Amino acid sequence: MQGCIIYLNHILDPLCRGPQKSEVIEAINDILEIAKEIPEGYGLEMSIYWGLFMAGVATFNDPVSEDLIRWKLKAGTTYCIYVRILSSRFY
Repeated sequence: MQGCIIYLNHILDPLCRGPQKSEVIEAINDILEIAKEIPEGYGLEMSIYWGLFMAGVATFNDPVSEDLIRWKLKAGTTYCIYVRILSSRFY
């Protein structure tokens, strides 16, 4: 839902002419807090990809937030829940 708030505000003001609205800042902070709490290695990150992407769209000149977003959006090569499901059906 927080990603949708960011998306709708981006549609209404695509050039970011004014300062970010308080609901956009709150949505970004909520998404980043959730991202910090999600453990890695279980595929749970996939549930917040949309929100993380939208938070990345709305984040400017904040290296800490940008690093967290990049880290959580990186492709996890050590796990993939879909491969496990498919491989268990064929063996």
